Amino acid sequence: MRLAKRVSTIALLAIAALAETVAAQSSDERAIRAVGQEWQRALNAHDVDRVLAVHAADAIYMLSHQPLVSGAAAIRAAWTEALKLPNYKVSWTPTKIDVASPRVATEYGTYTESYTGPDGKLATDGGNYVTIWHKINGRWKVAVDAPNTTSPLPSPVAAGALSDADRAAVEASVRQATSDFVDAAEHVDAERVLNFFTQSPGFAVANNGVFVPSRDEFHTALTGYYKGYKSQDIQIGDSRIVALSPNTAVETLIGTFAPVDNSGTKAAPRTFNWTFVWMRELNGWKVIHGHQSFLPGNQ
Repeated sequence: MRLAKRVSTIALLAIAALAETVAAQSSDERAIRAVGQEWQRALNAHDVDRVLAVHAADAIYMLSHQPLVSGAAAIRAAWTEALKLPNYKVSWTPTKIDVASPRVATEYGTYTESYTGPDGKLATDGGNYVTIWHKINGRWKVAVDAPNTTSPLPSPVAAGALSDADRAAVEASVRQATSDFVDAAEHVDAERVLNFFTQSPGFAVANNGVFVPSRDEFHTALTGYYKGYKSQDIQIGDSRIVALSPNTAVETLIGTFAPVDNSGTKAAPRTFNWTFVWMRELNGWKVIHGHQSFLPGNQ
């Protein structure tokens, strides 16, 4: 009888512990769903600060056909650029949330997103996703997000196959990307400027005789240069954009820039040439190859 009572007691304790675990998991699942809904609201409100608030500081994005986006600064830059897409909207529905431990949970489901394309038509995408959640200081945060599009990659189209309307749309959207790029450069914002350059293999920049074969080297050089300046006055003169396909364009332009140092002193304008090869990626136009040079007498 004593043994039977002990076994019964142990069984009851085990059942009670299991019930507490299930209750905790249910509570955590509700909390994760609530954070996910706030994440969606923040994105559809185009509020990057609120978006970053639901992420861990070292969060990682694993996007289809693109390199990793790692850390809060990179995620901020990526969403800042993506949310420039006109009428951007996104929604997702969890299929399952599995609270694996008190501090780790996984979620998978389906998503859809839409925006107005450069041709004025509605562009849509959709697919599946996996999100890993970490509980940090009592709050669930996104640690890894991996959306996987079910849309095929755009097929290359020869420049001659583009209609006049399509060509004009590509040129207009690249011109807008250039304008946004210039604004970032005028504010000497290294992170914003860097976000206009692809993370895809093949990146390379030639800057006035110096070849920079990696994005990391370019970031280091850019950050070092901008430390000495408060702002820049950049004036674009003549420019030409040629659409090679719906997702590729080449741009050549001439202009002047006058940096303002940290004491507020503005230098004399210097003349420069740019040639950029632009590629359209999921989060906007990116430069894969760039060349900048100064005209003689403007060294």
